[in-house]
Amino acid sequence: MYYDNNSFRGVKVRFESLNYALKVIKSKGLKFDFRDINNLKEIIVNNVNIVFIYEYCLSKVALLQLAPAEECIILNLHHWNGASCISSEAYELAKDMNIKLLTMDEFYGYINSLK
Repeated sequence: MYYDNNSFRGVKVRFESLNYALKVIKSKGLKFDFRDINNLKEIIVNNVNIVFIYEYCLSKVALLQLAPAEECIILNLHHWNGASCISSEAYELAKDMNIKLLTMDEFYGYINSLK
């Protein structure tokens, strides 16, 4: 699937980081489905669409280019720079777009809150 669908380089998602996030979800006993098997960067958990990205710093412009659906969650898998992986302008735009942006640290809390 990795090579056939060109799933990671074209959409800027690192396989290792995505695999780790999916392991976290499974370790909490949660089930997920891929929104589209040809697009491995989007899953559905508890009727919530989660979109995985891998950006050094998710900017307002990058968020606009993603054009995410309302009420989805966008998780930035790039976490070595901590909270700086999402710009303040992106957070402001996310409020207007009715979406939620999460860093990996925030993702752990979010997943733990799901039952």
